[in-house]
Amino acid sequence: TYHVIDRYQISITKSINWIIIQKAFILILTITALINFSKTYTFVCFISCSIILLLNLKIKNSINNHSFHTTFILILIPFLIVNGALTGLFYEQTVVWYNKNEILGFYILTIPIEDLIYSYQLQLLNLLIYKKFK
Repeated sequence: TYHVIDRYQISITKSINWIIIQKAFILILTITALINFSKTYTFVCFISCSIILLLNLKIKNSINNHSFHTTFILILIPFLIVNGALTGLFYEQTVVWYNKNEILGFYILTIPIEDLIYSYQLQLLNLLIYKKFK
């Protein structure tokens, strides 16, 4: 998905300065992680995302942030549907349960915010590896 979006320079985020936003995101994620050190999923997810974002900022000739974020926004659609189904959005039965003591308790539909951050970092890390070995 990223390759096609990057190749044809499709972007719904052209006017956004992603460097500033990523730096702010690193700060917010790190502070939130440290404040919630006792919440394992939140801490690990947010700290690892901060590290991957730092890595992205430090690598020269890294990914095209406009293409990445356009890809991320597009991939959010199936992510919300599938993850929503797993967490009880469409049915009363849930496939995936979360220990409420290990997460912040902020949800997008029925999906903990940590899952969104995890999806973001997973896509970003895979893309950084893809660009490195391309």
